Amino acid sequence: MLKIILFISFLFSDSLNQNKIDLIINHYSKINFLESDFELVTYQSNKEKFRNNGVIQVEKSNFKILIDDVVYAHYDNKFYTISSTNKELTILNIENNERITDESILFKINPLSFLKKFRENNNIVFEETNNRYIIRYILEQEKYNLFFEKNFDLANIEITYKDSEISNKIFFSKTRNVNTERNIKIDLNDYKDYYVNEL
Repeated sequence: MLKIILFISFLFSDSLNQNKIDLIINHYSKINFLESDFELVTYQSNKEKFRNNGVIQVEKSNFKILIDDVVYAHYDNKFYTISSTNKELTILNIENNERITDESILFKINPLSFLKKFRENNNIVFEETNNRYIIRYILEQEKYNLFFEKNFDLANIEITYKDSEISNKIFFSKTRNVNTERNIKIDLNDYKDYYVNEL
């Protein structure tokens, strides 16, 4: 009898956890445009190596990130690096360089990209504390911890890499969810005096 009760309790708690995950996914799926300040901290052997501040704008699967006067953008299956200091624009065709979406930390800063993986990944653990929701999941080479406020705002992401001393923490602040249509399209006409390198 005890085994049956424990089994039912397990199924019930698992169902509640899935409902919470669905609530988080649904919250973000309704957002047309998201903008947030963030801080990216890279550690090596648990010692801080780099610290960068930036701003991210997300429109569905497209994003634009500003870090240290360089703009990184993903739009229409292309990845752009725009340096206003050097007046250089690099365009990378994602179809020819698919690994960048899995390997670049810039794609991991985009919170909406994680939501697609939630439904695809069976190795998800959901936890709830007094003030936060935590989603943990493991890929082949990486382990993720995502911390959400109770209003579903993403607070921070922790990423550790298998067989590596490198880890990253991304802290989000001043998140602005704008439910109006925005367009973060990269218009090459805005960069006519830039050196353009297309790969």
